Amino acid sequence: MSSEEMSPATRSKDIPRAWIETPIVTGDTAKVVVYPGGEKHDKPPASSLGRNLFYLKRDPMRGWRITNVLIHDYWPDIPNDPHSCEYGFANRAPTPEQEKDVPKHCK
Repeated sequence: MSSEEMSPATRSKDIPRAWIETPIVTGDTAKVVVYPGGEKHDKPPASSLGRNLFYLKRDPMRGWRITNVLIHDYWPDIPNDPHSCEYGFANRAPTPEQEKDVPKHCK
């Protein structure tokens, strides 16, 4: 069993808490950066940590809904790190606006 599947009372290692940045809201769309682990005081977080950028759209009947996710396996903003360009979009091909969030050195 992995750490995520074990009870907190019996696992030997705590699962790190995610670090969620303040959402950037523009009209009925929003972007939220989530780091899957690490400490908030790490600036930037360690390069071994990934980064997920969630894209949301506000639906008048159902509230905010995730439309796509840009997933980086490693911290994406280190220009000469060969691992920093490992990324992908979760749900579908990115919109032109979402494509702008791919680091320039990864294009």
